[in-house]
Amino acid sequence: MNVSSLIVHAPNVHQGGGKTLLLSLLRAAVDRTSCTLLADGRLTLPQDLTDALKLYRFLPTIRGRLRAERCLRSIARNNDVVLCFGNLPPLYALDAQVCLFLQNRYLCDAMSLSGFPWSVRARIAFERFLVRRLVHHAGILIVQSPSMQECARAALGVEAALAPFVEGATRLAPRTAKSPTAPALPKKLIYVASGEPHKNHRTLLEAWRLLAREGITAELHLTLEAGEFARSLAAVCAEADWRQVVNHGEVNGGAVSTLYAEMDALIYASTLEAFGLPLIEAKLAGLPVIAPELDYVRDVVVPDQTFDPGSPRSIARAVKRFLGLPGDHVQLLDPAEFVERILAKRV
Repeated sequence: MNVSSLIVHAPNVHQGGGKTLLLSLLRAAVDRTSCTLLADGRLTLPQDLTDALKLYRFLPTIRGRLRAERCLRSIARNNDVVLCFGNLPPLYALDAQVCLFLQNRYLCDAMSLSGFPWSVRARIAFERFLVRRLVHHAGILIVQSPSMQECARAALGVEAALAPFVEGATRLAPRTAKSPTAPALPKKLIYVASGEPHKNHRTLLEAWRLLAREGITAELHLTLEAGEFARSLAAVCAEADWRQVVNHGEVNGGAVSTLYAEMDALIYASTLEAFGLPLIEAKLAGLPVIAPELDYVRDVVVPDQTFDPGSPRSIARAVKRFLGLPGDHVQLLDPAEFVERILAKRV
């Protein structure tokens, strides 16, 4: 190895899933390199790990955390790898290679904290500030899922490496490598809806941006007035090839039936409806329906594919399932693979 040691900085990890992942990581690390752990004083370690590690413990207080940061600064050398395992980047810039393992969605998402006690809200708000302010202290940001990648990109302006690991990953059935064969002509999906906010066009267009990034060229057909279409399109980052989005303008009566006859499926993205007439019309026209997993949908039809209407990725995945394309779930690493990637600096 080209590193003198791995330093795992985890002064705020002592329970739950974080502890489970940390222990599996440490077991893999001590077999491969000299390993130092900066630990929460409440963390219980089995004796074999305690004996194999260079261990520093810190009280779970502000003073204790500051002591952990100063300790990290004093022991990290330029040929070390520092893995910040507690969601926060180091307080000080270090000469070592620093990897930040970000597991807490609250720290890179603007989701409401209203259900938490005030003390927890204050802590999370402060930690959000630290992540945004100090993320540049980490040379590599590591996350565990594609949705966290998107979240980090949007909230922090940082491209994150995807490297999820779990004990026993090698026992999981390997993913079959399917090579998707594109149909002779792109599939055509239509969304018959006007432009009110609950019709959810922006999220639907975000899903088409994700599909375009993967080279998937399904056509999305809309029925928006020109001004509504322009506003919806402008609200979405224009990375996609928007030639695959076709707007027919406002249509009604026989024109809708004509459009249904030319389409391969109805995709319906609305977040609420009293009746959802296009769902019924599409079924009567013999079209498959891709729709939210919401009560108003199943009140009137049985959808062929469903999705979370608040998630562009969920919509994109539903479209991929309809097209018969393979999913994009992550390939899990076992802890040993994860440690080897960290040490080789090839995350």
